[in-house]
Order: sequence, then C-alpha cells, then structure tokens
Amino acid sequence: MRIGLMATLTLLLAIPAAVAFPLSDPAAPWVTAGAPGVAPTLDGVIDAREWAGSVPLTGFGGVNTQELSSIQPTVRVARDAAHLYLAVHVPLPGGRAPVAKARQHDGAVWEDDSVEVFLDPGHGHQEYFQFTGNAIGTRLDARGKDAAWNGEWQFQARAGKGSWSAELAIPFATLQMRAPGENAVWGFNVCASIRGVGSISWAPVLRSFHEPARFGHLRFSSAGAAGIETLAGLLQGGGEIKGVARGTGVSLRWQLSRDGAQAIEKRLSGSGEFAFPVELPRDGRFPAAGRYTLEIVAERAGDKLPLMRLAADHTVSPPLQLRARAFVYAGRLETEAAVEAAGLNPADLACRFALAPEGGKPSVTREAALENGRTARATFQKAEVPEGKITVSVTLLEKGMPIRVASKVLDRPLSPPWLGDRTGITDEVPAPWTPLKVRGKEARAGARGSAVSVRPWGRDYRFEGGLFPAQVTAKGASVLAGPITLRAARAGQALPWREAWTKVSKNAPSAVDLAGGAVTTGARLSGTARVEFDGMLRVDLELSPEGGAAPDMLVLEVPLRAEHARYLYHFPGQWGSVENSGALPAEGWHHAFKPFVWLGDEERGFSWFCESEENWSPADPERAITIDREGDRVVLRLHLVEGAPVQKPLKYTFGFQATPVKQPEKDAWDYRIHHGGSYTLHKDLYTRQGRVAYPAAGLIRGEQGTFEAWVQPLFDSDPSLPAEKKRGWGNRGIFSVRLPDDTNFGIYWNELVQGPVVWVRENGNVTFYAGAPIACKSGEWHHLAFTWGDAIRCYYDGECVFERPRRGLTATPLELENTEIVLGERLPHFVIDEVRILDVARAPVVPAGPLEADAHTLFLERFERLGEANTFQPEKGPAGKLHGGATLVEGRFGKGLAMSTRGMAGYTKLDRLAEMGVRTVCFHEHWTPWQSHPYTTPENEPKLAELVKAIHAKKMQLLLYMGRKIADIAPEYELYSEDVLMMPRGRRYTRQPPQTDWGICWRSHWKEFALKGLAETMDRFGSDGWYLDGSEWPCPCTNRDHGCGYVKPDGTIGPTHDIFATREFMRRLYVLTRQRRPDGQLNIHNSTVMVIPTLAWGTSTWNGEQLGSIDRGPEFLKLMPLDAFRTEMMGHQFGVPS
Repeated sequence: MRIGLMATLTLLLAIPAAVAFPLSDPAAPWVTAGAPGVAPTLDGVIDAREWAGSVPLTGFGGVNTQELSSIQPTVRVARDAAHLYLAVHVPLPGGRAPVAKARQHDGAVWEDDSVEVFLDPGHGHQEYFQFTGNAIGTRLDARGKDAAWNGEWQFQARAGKGSWSAELAIPFATLQMRAPGENAVWGFNVCASIRGVGSISWAPVLRSFHEPARFGHLRFSSAGAAGIETLAGLLQGGGEIKGVARGTGVSLRWQLSRDGAQAIEKRLSGSGEFAFPVELPRDGRFPAAGRYTLEIVAERAGDKLPLMRLAADHTVSPPLQLRARAFVYAGRLETEAAVEAAGLNPADLACRFALAPEGGKPSVTREAALENGRTARATFQKAEVPEGKITVSVTLLEKGMPIRVASKVLDRPLSPPWLGDRTGITDEVPAPWTPLKVRGKEARAGARGSAVSVRPWGRDYRFEGGLFPAQVTAKGASVLAGPITLRAARAGQALPWREAWTKVSKNAPSAVDLAGGAVTTGARLSGTARVEFDGMLRVDLELSPEGGAAPDMLVLEVPLRAEHARYLYHFPGQWGSVENSGALPAEGWHHAFKPFVWLGDEERGFSWFCESEENWSPADPERAITIDREGDRVVLRLHLVEGAPVQKPLKYTFGFQATPVKQPEKDAWDYRIHHGGSYTLHKDLYTRQGRVAYPAAGLIRGEQGTFEAWVQPLFDSDPSLPAEKKRGWGNRGIFSVRLPDDTNFGIYWNELVQGPVVWVRENGNVTFYAGAPIACKSGEWHHLAFTWGDAIRCYYDGECVFERPRRGLTATPLELENTEIVLGERLPHFVIDEVRILDVARAPVVPAGPLEADAHTLFLERFERLGEANTFQPEKGPAGKLHGGATLVEGRFGKGLAMSTRGMAGYTKLDRLAEMGVRTVCFHEHWTPWQSHPYTTPENEPKLAELVKAIHAKKMQLLLYMGRKIADIAPEYELYSEDVLMMPRGRRYTRQPPQTDWGICWRSHWKEFALKGLAETMDRFGSDGWYLDGSEWPCPCTNRDHGCGYVKPDGTIGPTHDIFATREFMRRLYVLTRQRRPDGQLNIHNSTVMVIPTLAWGTSTWNGEQLGSIDRGPEFLKLMPLDAFRTEMMGHQFGVPS
C-alpha cells in the first residue's frame, strides 16, 4: 500500500528542474561557429592573427539572473574539420594574479579561478560534456556529472597580471560525434569562476552550471557568423558595443530599454567589424539610474535561425547610495555610502553622514573621506542614535560643496520590535513529553543512600555527588558502565576529587536545576546543571587553579556498557557519504574536535555535545576525542587539557542526552506527506496523460510520405501573447518516431511559436526545424498534416502554413526495426482521431467524413477497436499499446482518444491527493518570495488563506516551509544581515525570484524575529505546522557581533556551533505550533543531522539526501552499509519517526 502511494506521489512531483530553451526563445543566447579555418597554435596566448577567423562572444551574467557581471570574459569560437576551438580571456578584479591551487586531473579545479565549457551535441538537454581548466593548465572533464569519463582534448593556459587566458581544442571525435553539418545546432555554454566575483555564465542558468536545459545555442554555418567583442559601452555608462559579422546579407538589430520603457532600436547591415554607440540618458552629470535591458540579434537573409543573439540586463546604480547596518547586541549603527561618480576626481570627494529624529534636525554628524575612491563609512554608537524613527542621510561633497544627498528612514534600528519576544516560552510540558520527576534533594559522594534522581520520560539520571550522572537508564536498561567523571592529574599522578556535592536548586515540571562542586589538589570545580523535560542535561563548569600545583591533565570520561554502544554517530557528517554513521570500529575511534557524538544500539543510546573547543588543549589535536573498547565497557574520552598546567580559570559547557527522547505519536508514514504544495493546488486540474505506441517497421517511408490526423486542442493557442507568458506553457506532443543514435522526427505544438513545429534530429543534431503560429480555441477540431518529399510542408485545415525545401526526412535511409511510432506522450493535451500515414507526399483535402484506406495508405487508426490489455487494432497497420492516462471519448467521427484529461471539469490536483490518501501537504519555499522568511506578501495572503481552507476541507494539514537563511532581497536584509549571518558566510542558495540566500545563526536576534513571525502566520492563516529544511542544523559561526566565536591562543577566531540556540529555536517552535494546533507538525529534513538536542522536536524526519545525487549501482550496500542505516536512518533509538 505504501509503495503504491509513494510511487504515485513521485509521479506528481516529477517536474523538470528547468524549462528547456526552444530554438525560438528570445532569452536563449546564440553564437555561430563560422566556416572551418586553420587551427590556432595552442599555447595559452591568444594571438589575434591565429584567431582572425574566429567569432567573439561575451555577455556573462550571474547564476540565477541575466544581470551582466561587472567583469566580462571574452571568448573566441572557431572550428576546423575535426575540432572545436575556444580561446578565453578572463580579467581579474583589482589587478591580482589568478588563484590556481588544483594540480591533480579531475581535482577541485572549479574552486580556483577557472573556465568551464559545456557541450550538448545532441541538444537533448540530458547528455552533455564538461571541460574545465585553471590558470596553470589543470583540467577536469566529465560526461554529465561523471568525472570518471576522460576525453581526448587540449587545454593550455597563461597567467598574467590582472588577467589570465586559456585555449582549448575539443575534437568532435571525443564527443562521439562526426563534424557537425551545415546549420547543426548544439547546446553550448561557457562559464567562469572568479575569486571575489563568483560564478558567471554566458547562458542564463538558474542554479548551477549543470543545467543543460538552460544552455545557449551553438550553430555551425559556413555561410555566416556574428559575435559580440565588448559590452564596455553599456557597462561604463556610455561608449560603444563592438562585434564582428561575417557573410553576405547579415543584418543586426540592437535594442536597449530602461525600466521596461519603450526600447531604443538601431539597425546595421553588412559584413565586418561593427559598433553600436551607447548613449544612456543623463541625470545631471551622471548616467540615469535604472535597469537597462539589452538585446542584440544578428540574422542572415533567408535563414530561420539567428547567427547571434544576446539578451542581458544591466543595472546602473545611482551616483550616491546609502546603506545602514544595525548591530543590535553590540549597540552600534554602521552607515556606508557607495559612490558611482564617473568623471569626478575621487580626491575632491567626501561624504557627510547625519542622524536625526524623523522630521527633525540632525543630532549627530560624521564626515569621511572615500576609500578606494568609491566608499565612505561612519559608525554611530547606541547612545548617539535617537529613539524611535530616525532619518539617516549622507551628503556627497565635491571640494566641500554638496552635490548629492541620499537618505532613508529607519524605525528603532537598534531596538527592533521582535527583540526580546517570548513566543514559545512556557513552563508547561508539551505532549508527548511528561513532567520531570525528582527524588532526593542533595547528594554527597561516598554518603550511603545519598542521591538525586531526575526522571524525564523513559529515562532516569542519577547524581551521586557532582554534576555528572553516575547512572543513566534509558528504555529500561542502564547505559552507563560507571559514573561520568572529569579525570584530573598532575605529572602523571591522578588527582582525586574530594567533597563532591550536588543540590537541587530548582524543581519544576519542565526543568530541574542543580548546583554542585568538588575540590582536588591545586584546583576547585564549581558549576550548575539543568535537566529539561526532554532529557537534555546541560552542565556549565568552571575549574579554577587554587593553592598549589594545578592539574596539567583534564579528561572527561563517559563509560558505557558495550552492549549499548555498538553504533557510533558523530556530527558533522560529509555530504555524499554516511562515513559518520555505522558500527563502532573494533579498534575504537578517534578524531579531532567534533561538537556531537552519540553511541547506542537499535533501541537506545547516549549523546555528548559541546559547542566549541574553547579551552581545549589536547596533546594531539587529531585525538581530541577518543573512544576505547575496554572489556565490557566502551569509554568516550574528551581530552580537554594535556600538557601545560592550568594557569587561569577554565569554563566549559557540555550537554548530555539519553535516547529515545519521547514516545512518537505516529509513525512517519502515518502522516502521508506530499511535497508539492502550491497556491493553485486546489484549482489546477489534475491531468492524466498518455500515449499509444505502434511498431514502426513498414509504416514510414523516409523518401516521401504524409502524416495527417484530426486534433482537438484542450488549450487555447494565442501567438499574440508576450514571450514571458508563453514560456513555461510547455511543448505538447502529437506524433514522433524515435530511432537509434539520437535520431527522431515528428510534429508537436510549440509553446513559444504557439503553433505546430516539425523537426528532424539526426545523430543528435537538429537538421530541420520549422513552425507556424496558429490561433485556436480549446475544444475546436482541426485537421493537421505534414508531408515530406522534395520539401517539408505543414497543413492546417487544408492550408499550407509553412514550406521548407528538403529532400526526404533524413540523409540516410530509415532503419525502422525495433522502433516505434508514438502518438502523444509529453504534455499531449489533445483529443486525436483519424490518424493516417501515406507512402506519398500528398497535399491533404480536409475530409468530410472518416478517412479511408487507399493504395497509398500504410497506416490508418480510427480508435474504434480497443482490445484486451489496452491494445488498439487500427484499420490498417499493427496493433498499438495504450500507456498512461489516455481515454476514449467522443471523436471527430465516432470515437477519439483523449491523450490527457486536461480540460475535463472539476477534478483538481488536491482532489487527486485526497483520493490517494494524502494527509499532509508541504508547501515549499515559494509560499513566500523571500527564502526562509516567516511572512509572505500582501499579494499572497488571500491565496494562502484560500489554500488553507481548501486543504482543511479535505481533512488534510498544510505545512509551510522554513529554513535558517536570509534572502538578499528580504526587507530586513540590508539593515540586519551582517548582524544575524553565520560567519564566514555559508549555506549559499539561489532561487526565484532572483536572490542569493545565506545561512543565519540562531544565536542572533533573528531567532526572535522568526518565531514571532511564524506564530503570527499560524494565527492569521491557520496553517498546521512547518516543513523545516535545515532549521535544526547547528552551524559553525564566528560572528562576534551576536556572541559567537572565541579567541584562540594564536589570536584567530574559532567557531561556535550554535547547538543550544538552535535547540531553543526548535523547542519554542514546537511549543508555539502545539499551542495553536494540538496535532501540529514539525516535519524535518535532516539529512546527515542526527543532533538529538535539536532534532528531538520533530514529529517526523526525512533523511538520505546526502546520497541522492550518487549513482547507487549494483553495490549500494557499500555506499549504505546496513550498520549505517541502523545507526542513522531508523529513528527508533532516537525517538523521532524517520
């Protein structure tokens, strides 16, 4: 039952990652490799004479945007009979030398300054080749993402000051291709990684370079070529855009618009070098700010495909921009002015910053010179910042005279309204946990019967003097083999602790606080401990040297019974493996510091954790943590101090937690979760789609023939729609024939053409492509046909809508054995009837009745005879097999075949999910335009309310997405990002609308912002919980502004893993969710993260994505040993359904 459900859910989720660029898409870049020429000498030096016949290429933008990069590599493309040649020149920021560390073939070349070339010779958007190199000539090559593939190709690089260059020669043979034919089109992209700039791409990829559906187009033509050499005229605010065109009859069209206004258009014609002058509108002495959209197209008379196309955006910033950054805990406001003053002397410029109550006069000013001629900064302390709303302003001064002013209003920047918010804080114990039980009030070591016992659900922690448990019971078994002990020694001699004591200082149902201490020769130990209702024990210790020779060794020992310490998990893990989970090795285990370790069996376990290695000084840093087998014991040792005597007070915070942490309310599968929510889930009609396949042998003649059918589109086709409304509409299959070696042909309805397109692909190369725009309405019947012989012609209701000269279908005879004719398959939103294939090219006459088989008929299908096992028996031809959701309906004459259920009233995707038994719908990040944000926009709010109502009407729950990121387009980003980000920046992500998202730290006040917002969203819309993507993942952070990091002995900043802050966020989120929805959910995507103090709050979890991109192969158990599965994937021993 579960298998069937999950398989169907998978089908519902099976959408492409990116919409492929059809040949007509105006956003897709084009370049043409001209006539074959003389091979250049490959030495990394781009000699203009050697590359004289090449075509230039530029126009690089950032990933996930068409915004032009400030740095523009220049590429040259050439070919001969056997090779594709490329030359790439890459400028570098600040005049620096290139970074090139990778020296091993197929190493991490992409981490250096590097260039990458991607080729998809078949243009099928699936199989492609990658060729990568750095500035010292180190190469990486791959077929798709398989770096084990090695091709025969050449790469030479030359490093210079402020730039580097490379030359590549890629044999067509290494791509398993013959030399491309005239007007063949390949998928193509050139990318660069530039330290300090980032990843840039010629084609507008959305998430990564590995998106063949988003590659541009490389055309091969001996008749003409064109390319862009430089975009400096646009990037510098004025000048020229230069390029070259070759061939007769070439014309160029240049369009430039600002902020969506009417475009300025210019045209040129002729062959040779060309230049388009760029004159941006002016704002006084400066180029007018705005978003400029550029499109350049080169075409040759009579061609249907462009020689060159470039579409890109460029933002011209205002001459003066003001930014403000608030650091709440540190109590300061930083202001920064960015100056774009082209043509002015930076030495004459300065900036005056001012703060004022809104509507009032400035209360404080600062004047600052420009740094690097572009930036000025001023810092204000909290005492200087007025209360309430304030106006922050900056004035650009030229020789002391004001020439520009920028200002903004901030509302309590150092005291935001969420600061100190207590949402989710309570002394009540939420279900399914139970109140803590305590026996005893005080314990002293050695005193008979003296003990304190604290009992969270399913466990018992017994303290017998000191702050570490002497006994721990979990799920009915004692897991410790003895007391947890802090061992102290001096010069190899053990220093026993004396006068150890424990006392209960607070006893509440949700938390029990303990105080305790002990003394030894030369040191005193004191501290506190807290046991919380989920069984998390936090111990805060201070060891102070006192009265003599202090210890020179401190080791925390956690002895466990061997039968309950068979499995080991440690965090963090490594993406792409389960190396941090599995059976405890027979020889034990050791490692450098890690913040979390768990040991256990299939039913229970015990964990230790620590946020940082502050005040750790082990003799061997690679053995800071050791696990030793000692007979029937397994001993976890944390080597805190080894070597120098303790000379100052040392503070440590440790956490411990026995597992399982709770009795799960449900199994993970009981929630029946579907990850496919959207704002139109309850409106979008559910479409079943299908196909019919017939053996092709004997049904097609390659020299000449006719295909005709009656078709009823289940959609409106409107060629007048703007391109952005057509894109994503989908190409809709009608008829295709597929042969080996990536050869295929047929007819389909194209999304951008908004009409029928006939194509022929031979050996991966598109050798014919033509279409015609057609306007029609859903439900109308139309006669559609195409013929081939001396030309390929397409007919719509008897009228020829296009004609292109071509001899037959393919250059070589058709081999139709073991091939199929397919009707429908991909988005086949048609009813089809009366399909006929002839052995002659015959202009069709629109029939008034059913088609008849004549002497030239090879195949005739009327869909009147559906037999057993979903087989159709045509009037003439072999039986066909019906696949998928196609159904018989009323046709043009008699019965017809509905290839999909699109347009059939009433049955929505939400109806389908309810019918399948789905109980929970997860709406991923696009419920809000800002990644991991607790609020959505006013535009989306009524949509969310309507969706929640519709889902609740189906007795289902809705979970909204939440992570631990902040989007650079979020309203709070500019003011607070530097204060709340984890440092160094990490967890980078990009998505639509265009944005770059970065990981935040839960130690910052973003925790209060998020919790307050999530509670308000639940209150307003009635959603049922949260799908958490990394929210529970403790991250290393060195951001001192919100309290992370520590100063190491060498003066550098060491990271803090925010385990306790992450735990607080998760606990409070669980509480606020259950306060609003007693059956609310926290569904956690936790791949590699079994950090139980943060994960405990999940009602269910998803694991395994760390292996999702790896080919399982026949030996999957080597990748995922059963002991690793038992350790990490089951969830039983943790108490979190998995």
